[in-house]
Amino acid sequence: LRLLVYLSLLQEPVELSLLLQSQPVELREEAAGALEEFSCLLKKFYRGGKLYLSLSNYGAALYITGRYGEQASLICRELMQLAVERRTLASANEWKLFLMEKTYFILFNFGDEQQKSAVMQPGFLEASHNVLEDICGDAPQDYSAVYSILTERIHFLAVKKVPEQETWLAKAYHCRERLREGAGDMEGALYDENAAVHVLRQKEMLTDGEELQIGEILLKRARSYAALERMDNAWKELSEAIPLFEKHRNGQGAEQMEELYLTRISLARRSGEDSCLFYDYEQLLALYEKKAREMKKDGQEQMGKKIASVYLERGNAYGGRGMYEKALRDFDQAILSLIPYPSLAYSELAASAYGSKGNILMKQKKYRDALHHFTESVKIREKLYESKEPEAGVPLARSYGNRGAALDVLGRDEEAFEAYQKAIAIRLEVFDRTSFSQAFGLAQVYLNRGILNGKHGKIMEEIMDYTHGINLLLPKLSKSSQKGLVLCERFYSARKTGYMKLGNSHAVQEDEDKLKKL
Repeated sequence: LRLLVYLSLLQEPVELSLLLQSQPVELREEAAGALEEFSCLLKKFYRGGKLYLSLSNYGAALYITGRYGEQASLICRELMQLAVERRTLASANEWKLFLMEKTYFILFNFGDEQQKSAVMQPGFLEASHNVLEDICGDAPQDYSAVYSILTERIHFLAVKKVPEQETWLAKAYHCRERLREGAGDMEGALYDENAAVHVLRQKEMLTDGEELQIGEILLKRARSYAALERMDNAWKELSEAIPLFEKHRNGQGAEQMEELYLTRISLARRSGEDSCLFYDYEQLLALYEKKAREMKKDGQEQMGKKIASVYLERGNAYGGRGMYEKALRDFDQAILSLIPYPSLAYSELAASAYGSKGNILMKQKKYRDALHHFTESVKIREKLYESKEPEAGVPLARSYGNRGAALDVLGRDEEAFEAYQKAIAIRLEVFDRTSFSQAFGLAQVYLNRGILNGKHGKIMEEIMDYTHGINLLLPKLSKSSQKGLVLCERFYSARKTGYMKLGNSHAVQEDEDKLKKL
């Protein structure tokens, strides 16, 4: 018997389970004992697939012999721990998935009613839920198998009376929602989120944790609807989530308030809704500043970065609405928030704050002050670019372009031309031809350099710059916003003027015709 069991351990565990299922009770008990003994031996000498097989077979034997309870839950947890330890292996998720398939296969197809009740025990419900949640979080390759298990679990929990039925059913819907979202099925994910909320609201009495769970689901639904451009639905979900978080803002809901403010700010910016935008910025700053005061020194740097980000974002919002003095104050606060931390004082965040302040100063015609801030932005981004940070190229080119514009308006033409040259060279080095924003940014620098060339009588160079700009924008006009068409119109008008200076009437007429088409 022991030889048979040991040899069978090297085969498909489900086959062994079926073998045991067909034997008399005494034989099943003896086999379970042998499996337990062999598992203990392997735990001493192996940390791999054989241990997994022995544990999973032992778990199957426990279920088959009706000794499920805590022992079975312990086996599940041991298997999960083993899978976590071996997470680097491609088969880790396959192990977890196999365990779930095998367990459900045995319980639902071969167990009697008493054995089937094992799946209703809190210990097994928790262990199996943790398995499924872990699998869904790792984007499983075998989507259909996991989806099938979750759907079967949902159907089972919907009809069987188990302790905390609504809670476990909502958790199952949440797992399937994560699985669907990871596969890009947003509509399916929304359906499962809605089902989870509906199930929880059927409970006679909700705990604080369950109220917050509903709030989190509603918040996630709001973000999902926003991603689908269904802004009315997004605001509706958010309006239902807000009271739940507000109710617990000084208790368990304190951590969720940050996510609430961030989501509402994002929706407000996308939909142009100002009624709560600046209130939420203020509340978010108060939340971060309170956390910073309560944190130890090593955690304050990250909070300082968050505070600076909010000041920068709010400053840009003020600037976009013509509230320049408030914008300048926020940019200063962003810079001051970063100065205490050397790693942040010379970060992209700091460069953005200097650059944004420079843009406002340009609008106020304070060109010398603007030049100073653009120069600071260039210094920081040059260091980042030199340290081989690939994403620093486009921002550095933008800083050079802004610096060139400030020098241009101050009459420092030679320095302006040099700044434009650097901006163009860097943009071409990192240029992504599929990006409209990069094409638009590079075209703007060509326009500014073209105007400067025309100012110094370099007509051919001027026309060449305008042509470069047109060639960048034309392929993307169908996908661009109105600003792409406006800039292209400026290029044609400027190039037409350049051709007039050369007396090329044919080229003038061609650009006139193209302008009419635009």
